[in-house]
Amino acid sequence: MSAARQFMNNKVESVPSTETVDVAAKRMRDADVGVLLVTDPDGMLSGVITDRDIVTNCIAAGHDPSSCQVSTLADHPPVTVDAEADLGDILKTMGRSRVRRLPVTDSGRLVGVIGVADLMKAATPDEIGSLVGKIVHK
Repeated sequence: MSAARQFMNNKVESVPSTETVDVAAKRMRDADVGVLLVTDPDGMLSGVITDRDIVTNCIAAGHDPSSCQVSTLADHPPVTVDAEADLGDILKTMGRSRVRRLPVTDSGRLVGVIGVADLMKAATPDEIGSLVGKIVHK
């Protein structure tokens, strides 16, 4: 069975937890991604922030993105999956946590990110449909 490392994206975009939301949004735009991994002052993974978090929890809530820190919006602690996890474990973790993207770790160290689109090559249409159904009904 395929392991997460076989279809993860190893190009990981991150942002320090102390960075402002406007800078994070610009980084997402420039990198053409919808998620940034949030790192603590020691460079360790401490959370995840999505473009949706920025819109719903900062802008729509009336906060100023230039003064709001990423750490106030990020999911803590982040849901992760091990690089050797099989497809079944990945699907279960994403479905149970209702997330579209999952940081991938190896011995606790961040090595990549896996998203629903990355799974399209490995999962059956029924598995993807079930996963999307769980995620959408958040």
